Amino acid sequence: GAYWEQIWGPKRYFIFYLAAAFGSFALYNAIGVYHLQELKQQLSQQMSLQEIDNWIRGNNVDSLNEALFKYNSAELEEYIKLNMTPMVGASGAISGLMAAFAVLFPNTEFRLYFAIPVKAKYLVTAYFLFDVYMAYQNNADDNTAHLAHIGGAIVGVIIVLFWRKNDRSNFW
Repeated sequence: GAYWEQIWGPKRYFIFYLAAAFGSFALYNAIGVYHLQELKQQLSQQMSLQEIDNWIRGNNVDSLNEALFKYNSAELEEYIKLNMTPMVGASGAISGLMAAFAVLFPNTEFRLYFAIPVKAKYLVTAYFLFDVYMAYQNNADDNTAHLAHIGGAIVGVIIVLFWRKNDRSNFW
């Protein structure tokens, strides 16, 4: 954080960080809403969605477990999990900062395991592609908002390219 504040100043850093965080939130939730709608359509053929939504709103663990036992549906389990799990964290904004670093300083070398030199552009690209891959794996046990990382990185790159284009003398 302090490094970016020195380069951009506190105001620009704050704007960048919030924009990357909102971008991560937007992508994560846009895809989430689409996925919830798909699940609702599948579940509406098997059971009453009003009943499920009442269980979720009541936040009663016993009744949710009863519903899962009664219907024994992977879609129902995923629908309940998506409805009850909030997206909280700064990882999307951090991904935006990483992407910005890769754009601004692409040939900076990092050392993996204290020995293997890797340039920032390759390391951040590999991390981004890993997030894309993991986002489509649909691993329920992962508990990582990979779409949020992707959204933050995309917004981070867009902002840096925009700032660099419009203010080359004052940016970097």
